[in-house]
Amino acid sequence: MQECLGTDMPDAFAFRPLARHDFALLSEWLGAPHVAVWWQEESDLGSIEVRYGPIVDRTDPSEVFIIERGSGPLGLIQRALEQFCDAIKRRRS
Repeated sequence: MQECLGTDMPDAFAFRPLARHDFALLSEWLGAPHVAVWWQEESDLGSIEVRYGPIVDRTDPSEVFIIERGSGPLGLIQRALEQFCDAIKRRRS
């Protein structure tokens, strides 16, 4: 594709698995007022460890990725395998 566009695509999006070293960044993002109103999750590091630690440890079937573009991270994306959606919904309630 790069050859077709005639560019090395320096601003391409990349997705990498969430890691524990991202928890401080996630805390900052979730604590931002414009995010908190929609996301409605606790943003302290302890709550983030409880919620996202099992995903990082791969004991939770959800997958969470940090979206990066250019020089750094710009967002978060999640996906869950359909067969595990009910279990995830029960855990969150």
